[in-house]
Formats: sequence, C-alpha cells, structure tokens
Amino acid sequence: MALGLIILLALVTLVQGESLNNTCDMSPCKNEGTCQNSNEEPHYTCACRPEYQGTQCENFKRSVAAMQYTVYSIRWMFAAALSIGIFNYEFTTLSYGTVNNVVTSFFEETPYATDALPIIAHAFGIFMTPFLILFAGKIGVRMQLIFGCVCALLGMLFNVLGFISRKTYYLLLIGNSLVGISDGFFYVLPMTLAASWFPVNERATVIGMTWLAGGFGNAFSGALFPGIFGNATDANVGLISSNKIQEVFASTFGVLCFLLFVSTISMWIFAADHPPSPPTAAQQNIIKQQNEEKEANCIVNLKTVVHLLQNRNFLLLTTSRALTVSVFGTTKVLNSSMILKTFPSMSDSFPGLLRTIGACVAALTSFATGRFLDRFGYYKESCIVSFIAIVLCSLGIFLGHYFKNIIAIGILYPLIMAIRLPTGVAIPELLLEATYPVNNLILMALYVVPLNFASVLFVSLERLILEIYGEAMASLVPLIANILALFLLLLANPKYKRSAMDERMKSNSVSRRDE
Repeated sequence: MALGLIILLALVTLVQGESLNNTCDMSPCKNEGTCQNSNEEPHYTCACRPEYQGTQCENFKRSVAAMQYTVYSIRWMFAAALSIGIFNYEFTTLSYGTVNNVVTSFFEETPYATDALPIIAHAFGIFMTPFLILFAGKIGVRMQLIFGCVCALLGMLFNVLGFISRKTYYLLLIGNSLVGISDGFFYVLPMTLAASWFPVNERATVIGMTWLAGGFGNAFSGALFPGIFGNATDANVGLISSNKIQEVFASTFGVLCFLLFVSTISMWIFAADHPPSPPTAAQQNIIKQQNEEKEANCIVNLKTVVHLLQNRNFLLLTTSRALTVSVFGTTKVLNSSMILKTFPSMSDSFPGLLRTIGACVAALTSFATGRFLDRFGYYKESCIVSFIAIVLCSLGIFLGHYFKNIIAIGILYPLIMAIRLPTGVAIPELLLEATYPVNNLILMALYVVPLNFASVLFVSLERLILEIYGEAMASLVPLIANILALFLLLLANPKYKRSAMDERMKSNSVSRRDE
C-alpha cells in the first residue's frame, strides 16, 4: 500500500514537472514577449518589450515605450546613413535619364544604352533577394547597413572611373550593378531598422523619412545635370565639351563617394542589430542565449516564403504596387525622352524641372503620409485614394501627349510623381498588417522582387513602344497598368492584426487603470 502511494506520488510529480517544463511551449507571452519556465505559479515568466507590461505582456503602455527608445538617440544616425544610401541610389540611377542625349553623345552609344544603366541596377537588386531570404537569421541590421554602404561606395567609385574616357562605358555598368546590389539591402532596411530600433508610433515616420531621402535624390538628379548643361537639345548636344562632361559627373559622384565612405566607417563603428538592452536586460540576456544556440535555418525561411506566396493579400498588394512602377518608367527614366519627343524644340532643362518639382513634392508627401498613418491608420483607404488619382493623372498625361498640350504635361507629370511615391509608405504598412506576424526581412525581400522585375519590364516596354509607336502610345502603358492595380487593391481584404492587437492592449491597460 505504502509502495503504491509512493509510486503514485512519483508519477504525479513526474507529470507535473513535465508539464512545468513545457509551459512555454504554449507561447503564453504576447506581443513578442520572451517566455522562461519557472517553478512558481503560473510556472513561467515573460520578459516584455518596453511598450508592454503584465504577466503575459498583454497591457500596452505607449509612454514607457517612448521613454525607453529616446535613450537610444543613435537610432537616428542609422536612419541618416540609410537615407544617404537611398538618396545615392535614386540620384545615381536616375541622373543619366535626365540628360540621356548628353550621356549618349559622350559615350557614342544609343539611348537604349543609357536606359540600361538604371535597368541593370534594378536587375542586380533582384539577385540580392535569395541571399537575404536564405540568411535572414544571420544578417542583422548592422550587416545590412555595412554591406549596403560598401556596395554603394564601390559602385560610385566605378561610376567616377567610368568617365575617364569615351571607351569606359562598361565601368558605368559595373558601378550601377553594385549600386543596385546596395539597394537590395537598403530597400528592405526601412522596415527592419524601424522594427528593431524604433517604437511603434515612429515606424511609418521612419519609412517616410527614407522615402523623403529617395525623393530628394530624384529631385536633385532632375535639377543638377540639366541645369549645368543648360539648353542641351539633340541638335546642339555635340557642342558640349567632353572635359566638361567628365568634370561634372566625376566631381558630383566623388562627393557621394565621400558621404558613403563616412557612412560606411560610422556604421562599422556604431551600428548594432538592436539597442544595447532591448527592451530590458533580462530579455537581452535571453535573446543572446537564443542567438548563440540558434543557427540560420534555410528551410524555415523557405517555408516562410511559401507561406507568403500562399497569402492572397500579399500577392494582391505586391502585384498592385508592382504595376504602379509603370509610372516610374515614364516620369523618371524616360520623362526627358517622352517630353522632348512631343515638344522637340525644348531642352533637357524643362523635363528636368518637372521631375525636380514632382520629386520634391513627393518627398514631402511621403513623410507626411508616414506621420498620418502612424496617427490614424487608414492604410487601405489611403492606397485606394492614391491609386484612383494615379489613374486619372495617367489618363491626363496620355491626352496631353496626344493633343500636345504643354500645360497638361507641365501639371500632371509632377502631380503623378507626388501621388505615387507615398504609396511606397502605405503599401508596406498594409502588408505588415496583412501578414502579421512574419519575419520583416523576408517579407520585404520578397516584396522587392516583383518591383524590380516590373522596373526592368516597364522601362524596356515603354522605351520600345516610344521608339516604334510614339510617346502617346507609350503613355497608355501606365494607364492600363494602374487601372489593373486599382482593381487588385480593391480585391485585397487584409485583417488589421497588428493594429487590432495594439488597440486591445491599450483597452486592457485603460480597463486595469479604471479598476
């Protein structure tokens, strides 16, 4: 009898101990809290992020989140380095298109060869995606920043060397390939940097800040070279001296080399994957132990890719955003060729001015969009309004080219740029809502692929139609593409999982205070 009681007690203890050891398997900690088993009730403890509190990290407290993150003001240095990298990418790849005839004349190449420079940058950006996906567990924010800055720096050095002589066009191809690889890192970094270093109420703002930098890069490229080379038309471009072209491009790209060199050194010294103790010393210790034990699991990452590709909302939103890239081709890469073909007596300075105005306004609206989304949400509604406006502007641009109306062209080219760029802020935020929770690096890397493919496809298609059928027919491409994009966006029905969770946490916090 006594022996049976002892055995029974032993079994109960064994089962109970096994149950205690497996408490964390049920994932009781919410909102990215980290679970540790405990011998005391409730047999686990949760190390919470700074914006949450409670036994299960269930209560939201925004004020604490803001207080914790303001300690690490160095996060703005990382955002600045990222912004320089994105500025460099936009400026470099788009500079050649604004003075296509000047570059074509210097290297004695065709307009297609000049178009190839931004195209090859987008193509090499695609190659980075499998690398980022497979090694998502090993490549943190620090390495992404360093790799991106190094590739951009090397790319700009090749762009400087490319203007040594008329026979070194191939160096520009190498340089833009490296700049494209840097963009493979920089394009996904706004999301991963924001998630690692910034509180929830600043994340869309940071994304908007990076698009602001890209917009200014676009604007600067549209103003600088057309302004320096003056009234460079196809008829008089041959009168510009080779030395002037060499000096202008080499000195401009040399300044960017210096900025990228400073960014590279700064990121090597200061950059980190996350704050020194995010969000508490206890969780930092747990994260460290997990990182030491955990290796990058390519199979798990590939399963995440498959899961995203099976997500209806991910496919609809990504495809709709990729279709809007058709506007990128006509308003950025080909805008000079499109406008000068309709109005041949004009110089490069006019389309350059339109692009500069559009890019400046777009940069500001992108930042404002980020602030608006952080405060109010309305992700899908913002996208729908933008897409409708893009369709209307595309129709107006087609009619402007067809009827050769300079006023319509002068108004609608900057306007459509100002409307389209903020969708680059809203769509990623909407994707985060639709796929939450998911690895942000894998999500953004997979999101970039169709965008870069679309850039290559639309620029090539629009250039081909422009040369064969004229600019009016080429402007039909973005009109048709954006009508389809709007239709796909309307079909998407994402559940606001991340925002709903934040609202529940805030409601719980208010209820507990009332009690």
